[in-house]
Amino acid sequence: MDPLAVGERVVEGIVGNEPYILPHGEFKEEVAEAFGEILQSFPTDRDIDPKRQQFEAMRRQATTEAKRLAASIV
Repeated sequence: MDPLAVGERVVEGIVGNEPYILPHGEFKEEVAEAFGEILQSFPTDRDIDPKRQQFEAMRRQATTEAKRLAASIV
C-alpha cells in the first residue's frame, strides 16, 4: 500500500477516534475465522470465583463507560 494512503488512513482513524485502524479490508474474513477459533477455545465448564466475577463485571462496566465517553468527545 502506498505510504501516503496508509498515512491518510491513520489520520482518518485518529480523527474518527477509531479503536482499531486497519488499512486493508481484504483480510476481514481471515481475521473473523481466526477470531472464531479463539472464541471456541474458551472453556465453558469451569466455575468462576464470585469475587472474580464481580471484579470482571466492574471492569467491563468501566470499559464500556470509557468507550462511551471517548465516543462523545469526537
